[in-house]
Amino acid sequence: SLIYWPNPTSSIVNISYSKTISQLSVTNILGQQVLSKDVNSTEAQIDFSGMAEATYFIKIFSEGMEKVVKVIKID
Repeated sequence: SLIYWPNPTSSIVNISYSKTISQLSVTNILGQQVLSKDVNSTEAQIDFSGMAEATYFIKIFSEGMEKVVKVIKID
């Protein structure tokens, strides 16, 4: 199962998945990629502290599958 917290966030978002996460990609509401990260683990963290207050989408790539979750960045 996929768990991500806290949401909304002002800094770090933790991601935990039952399968190995190969890569994470963060896009803004306009569809522009603002971060890409290779993971190769069942847990990951994304630092949103330097990003603008907005809504973002995290694409989680794992074992040929792709999941998208919405995260709200607050100050």
